[in-house]
Amino acid sequence: MLTFQSFKSGPAAAICRKAGFSIAKLGSWDQFTSAFQTLSERTDYELPKRFQTMPASSGETAVIQAILHAADYSRYADEMEQTWGRLDYVTGGHAEAVAASILRRG
Repeated sequence: MLTFQSFKSGPAAAICRKAGFSIAKLGSWDQFTSAFQTLSERTDYELPKRFQTMPASSGETAVIQAILHAADYSRYADEMEQTWGRLDYVTGGHAEAVAASILRRG
């Protein structure tokens, strides 16, 4: 099932760690959004920019966009090149992470 638990145990966790945002102890989408926003404010909104500029594969880039949308930073995701168009090429764990962030189930 595509839940927050599956999201945080897949490629999204590694991508978040690379950006300096650990999601290991978070238990829900609401906690994820709140923690992202809190850290973003503490870093003078540098956090979403880190995600935007992170070197990434097509699958990772789709997950980065999903992370930004789930954190209510859609503007940053929408600024990225080929927003959502790359989903045609995303499979496996990356596709599941994107789908989980869209469904936002427990």
